[in-house]
Amino acid sequence: MIAGTLLASIFLALSPNRAPAQEIGVVKTVEGAVIILRAEAELPALVGRSLQIDDRIIAPADGSVGAILADGTTLAVSGPSDVVVSSYVFDPGQGLFELIIRMLSGRLVYGSGKIGEARPDKVRIETPQLVIGSRGTRFAVVVPEGAQ
Repeated sequence: MIAGTLLASIFLALSPNRAPAQEIGVVKTVEGAVIILRAEAELPALVGRSLQIDDRIIAPADGSVGAILADGTTLAVSGPSDVVVSSYVFDPGQGLFELIIRMLSGRLVYGSGKIGEARPDKVRIETPQLVIGSRGTRFAVVVPEGAQ
């Protein structure tokens, strides 16, 4: 029985679905009751809270959040907004770069970091209507609620 439990624990620890979450950035400013949906958890956005891939940032009409990613990219989200950092790869040693942000609704001000400087073709902001490729260092995107 103990051996079976031990084997099950080892299997779960080595399972690729159980990899530790990668911190991709950190919350720097918060106003209002902004939440971060992470997997099944609803976390309050707090200054210093880490951001991970697939975190969904939801800001109410009177809310906003500012974050900085590991490569120096800045994100300012103001409500009402629903934004997801769906892909983030920053490994300059291997030449690997990618940043994909999905905007379901709201306002985002993007400030380019090292990914955008080194490989602007690897930065995309996806909205319900279009995909924006980053060729500049700073821009704003507005997606109205209910946009399809």
